[in-house]
Amino acid sequence: MRSHRRLREAVLLVPTIMMLLAASLLFYLTSPFDYGILMIYAALLLAVLFIAVHLVIRWKMPRADEFLFPGIGILTVLGLIFIYQSDPAL
Repeated sequence: MRSHRRLREAVLLVPTIMMLLAASLLFYLTSPFDYGILMIYAALLLAVLFIAVHLVIRWKMPRADEFLFPGIGILTVLGLIFIYQSDPAL
């Protein structure tokens, strides 16, 4: 039962990470600038952090809610997309 929870959490993190990487690539391709590649590196770093936190949750809190962390991740990604869309200099 517990492994199914963590597997469900990992599957729900996939669209979050895909949206993060797609949005950073889209922003880079639509308006390339000097530090635009840093946007892609930052997205990769955030994706690695999402995976690392998932592994820590899997190890330390196997009975935690499986929907909470992917929900937080998707809200974080949407917030970053909206902030960057409103002012790319941020």
